[in-house]
Formats: sequence, structure tokens, C-alpha cells
Amino acid sequence: MSIKGEISHFISATRYTMAGIKVALNETAFRQEIFFGVIHYVGIYFVNAPFSVKLVLVVLWPLILSAELINSAVEQVVNHISPEWNEFAKYAKDMCSAAVGILIFTTFCIWCAVLISVLL
Repeated sequence: MSIKGEISHFISATRYTMAGIKVALNETAFRQEIFFGVIHYVGIYFVNAPFSVKLVLVVLWPLILSAELINSAVEQVVNHISPEWNEFAKYAKDMCSAAVGILIFTTFCIWCAVLISVLL
């Protein structure tokens, strides 16, 4: 692909990304995670922890948002394909939700460890 084609592809991909974020902002869970992400990053700024620990914390929140985007996408597809209740659809949706929950729980545990180490 030519440089012009590469740039065009990059611009298109950026538009798709922004469209996805715009759609995600209509999701309550995503908005809540943005809100808690602000608190998360403010906390990182103020906590007296080593750079490496702060870096881990910085990386965790985008992973949560990414998992939530995947969760929402799977829910939309499942709801479209199977609008009536279906056990397999429920499993898919529950597993995606669990992935988000595990990342949030992991972040909470790391924060607890950081705060304990800072306070001791």
C-alpha cells in the first residue's frame, strides 16, 4: 500500500474509533467507568508510590474500558441475533461481564496493596 493509502486507512480507522467511543458514551456502564477513571487517575497523581507502580495503575484503566467496549459489542450482537431469551446468549453476555468485573476487581486489589504499602 502506498503512503497515501496508509494515511487514508489511518484516518478511516481513527473515524471508526471515534464513532465507537461516541456510541459507548451512550452506555451507562461506560460512563460510570469514565467517571471512576477520573478518580483513579487523580489518585495516581497524589499517591506516593514508585513510578513502576503508577505505571501499572495507569495501564489498568484503559484495559477496563476496552473490556467494557467488547462487552457492549458482544451484548449488541447477541441481542440482535437472539432477541428472545437464550441460554447460550446469556452465557456469552455473562462471561463478557465477568471479564470486566475481574479487571475492576484486580484494579481494586492493586489499589489496596498500593495504599497499604504507602501507609505502612
